[in-house]
Amino acid sequence: MGFDTPTPIQQEVIPLALAGGDVIATAETGSGKTAAFLLPLIQRLHGGRNGRTRAPILSPTREIAAQTAEQCAGLTRGTPLRTMDVYGGVGMAPQSEAPRASRVPAGSAGRRRGMRRSLARGRRR
Repeated sequence: MGFDTPTPIQQEVIPLALAGGDVIATAETGSGKTAAFLLPLIQRLHGGRNGRTRAPILSPTREIAAQTAEQCAGLTRGTPLRTMDVYGGVGMAPQSEAPRASRVPAGSAGRRRGMRRSLARGRRR
């Protein structure tokens, strides 16, 4: 992934997140924020019951959802954890497997809401 030592934001955030604390942080683009929240999340998922623990990530835009999913895929390479990006502007059908196929679905809030509604309608039929 291209880093050997933690960035300042990672040094501050990772220990707090691993301890189970709530974290709100801001930092410059390219500072390692995404890895700062993904690494503790991945660590927790590895310790969770296989296939039961999930961590959906909500992003404000499709671009950030795609970037987050890409970075998560890189950090989980070689593990059984899978991620998938879900966002609007493309058909819902290819993304409909995300809740089952991925333990870390990263998506925009609008698409996640739409998928939840679609699943709820399907259960009522």
